[in-house]
Amino acid sequence: MARILVVSRHFASEKRKTSIHFFIESLLAAGYKVDFVTVGISAVNRYKHDEVWQLVTNTVTNNWTTVSSGLRSYVWVAPFHPFNLRNKLLNVLSEPLFSYYSRLLPEAVKRAVAGCDLIIFEAGVPLLLFDVMARLAPGAKTFYSAADRLSTLNVHPMILKAERKVVSRVDLVRVPAAAMLEDFPSASNVQYIPQGISKKIFDVENLNPYTGKTNAVSVGNMLFDPWMIDSLGKAFPEVTFHLFGGGLGSLVKGDNIVCYGEVEFAAIVPYLQHADVGLAPYRAEKNADYLAQSSLKIIQYTYCELPIVAPEFAVAGRLNGFGYIPANKTSLISAFVAATSFDRTSIDKSGVKTWSQVTDQVMAELGLAANVTQ
Repeated sequence: MARILVVSRHFASEKRKTSIHFFIESLLAAGYKVDFVTVGISAVNRYKHDEVWQLVTNTVTNNWTTVSSGLRSYVWVAPFHPFNLRNKLLNVLSEPLFSYYSRLLPEAVKRAVAGCDLIIFEAGVPLLLFDVMARLAPGAKTFYSAADRLSTLNVHPMILKAERKVVSRVDLVRVPAAAMLEDFPSASNVQYIPQGISKKIFDVENLNPYTGKTNAVSVGNMLFDPWMIDSLGKAFPEVTFHLFGGGLGSLVKGDNIVCYGEVEFAAIVPYLQHADVGLAPYRAEKNADYLAQSSLKIIQYTYCELPIVAPEFAVAGRLNGFGYIPANKTSLISAFVAATSFDRTSIDKSGVKTWSQVTDQVMAELGLAANVTQ
């Protein structure tokens, strides 16, 4: 059975699950051994006192730890890491220093790389480690999981350069939205493979956690637009808005707005199952159109047969999607009213994939058999 190494900006065990976490769960279910390396952390995060550093303070760093059967984690806190300085000149001047980042890779991680059969790179800082890891494991398959456009992650420009190099050398690039195929027009190794969900979790009926009559739920804080929630909260005082995601309590407040912070995914499922409306309060950022297909919460809402309120670009082509024009309150209110009166029994969820299906497809493209039974 192949040994897999994942290089990510996420943590192997964190309350907020992203696509890579579900993907790994499927691999573990198939019997693979997975080493998960968290990168892109340094004293910079400590200085900023950001969300990442809060996670670091409760985590063993710079050492391998066992997370669960078959899964090890290494959280690498480096002396520095490349980040966007938000100034063109400073970004140019910092590139020579940041180029040394890959040379700081710990020996314990290098040994793990040398013994793996497949290396999975996520978007962002992990791409800067492609060259050194490819040299350490010349026989390993390489896979770039381009779950997000780098333009939405606000990365240092050198990472954009690294992505172009990686795409030309990696065995497979997987994009979760068809629109992202246009980002790599000359590459023949790019495949559109949709996101999945863990259907078994959603197929278990849970007790209704709500006490109010009408409830809208929002999951996650990516590109979060507080204007949307604030406007709906004031316009519909009889509706309770339930928000899951770190830091949201400081952005929106109201008697009918409940912020839960970061919560284990399993605890969120009942709120999705019993909600009346699913919200996707995305900001209208450049190149965010891919979220219409790649957004995990939108897919989860659909599987739970929820009408969805989101900016027009994020629900394009979905019959259960009610789009609004960003910053247009009249449009937003109209979308929400339409969503609350929508016939949920008409929602078709047959096209939603399981994560096991996604994993099988990826491994097949790589020439590796997953045989996931999740």
